[in-house]
Amino acid sequence: MDECEEYKEFYKEILNDQVEASKDCNEKEFIYFFTSRPKVRFDLSRKIKIGKNIGEIFLNLIINCSEKRKVNIDHDYWRDFKKIIINEKFITFKFDEDVKITWPIHVFLYEYNVELGLESEVHYIGKTKDPVSRTMTREHRGYSDMLYYLLHLKEKRDIFLNVLIFKVSVISPPHNSIGIFSTNSVLDHIPKELEIFVIEYCLIYYFKSSIQKGDMDTSWSKFVNYFRDFQKEGINALYFKLEMKESTEYNNLGTPNLAAKKSHYFSWQLNENGLQMERFYESKDLDEEVFKDFFV
Repeated sequence: MDECEEYKEFYKEILNDQVEASKDCNEKEFIYFFTSRPKVRFDLSRKIKIGKNIGEIFLNLIINCSEKRKVNIDHDYWRDFKKIIINEKFITFKFDEDVKITWPIHVFLYEYNVELGLESEVHYIGKTKDPVSRTMTREHRGYSDMLYYLLHLKEKRDIFLNVLIFKVSVISPPHNSIGIFSTNSVLDHIPKELEIFVIEYCLIYYFKSSIQKGDMDTSWSKFVNYFRDFQKEGINALYFKLEMKESTEYNNLGTPNLAAKKSHYFSWQLNENGLQMERFYESKDLDEEVFKDFFV
């Protein structure tokens, strides 16, 4: 088994572990994004340099097959390494003959938050209970559509799979000075199937990926009907905070229709003007809107 296949199996194990963990937490479904960003590889034509400071190394990268970039990384973990071995996609630190650690290039850059000024484009958004069997095969229509789209770009890009779990909360404005704030999994206020469908559609219509335009054209009425079902449950608006645990540029997500950001704040509301979306610049702006009736 080569390094790529070995790490593919490793990531499958991680996703399967997350699936099992979610079953113990109210059987959450997963939202997943297929994304891409400019291709990055290690530059094998230039030598790695060791800095004067302990653990400091200088690495050479090639972006989009042409742009060369040097980055320095300083970490105490590497102070005892004896040798560094690289190929285009992997970097290995050898500590002695039998002890080594190998990183795929993107995991390495992600973990050590190496900023290259790159953005990730969201191509496809979907939902699944089983992210391994659903997303990690090339039979997926969204994956095939993305490959076709990328094939016709001049820029070479790497493809990524982002698997997310959303925490859904229900907020009720004060009645007789009492407000309610609780997770939906506790109240079971919204059926789980309806919950995940609405989250998926809210994200699809927020990012508006060109690959999913056909689906959006045919599914808008279904999206509106989901919101009408929500209104029957007394829910008039949905507010989203799309925030990643790690603030790296790999989470700098956008589309040609939406500026890339590391965090996204927005809402959907069905009113007399139809189903409307509103963007918020910061988390506090969204909070002010959500809790405005709590402080009347």
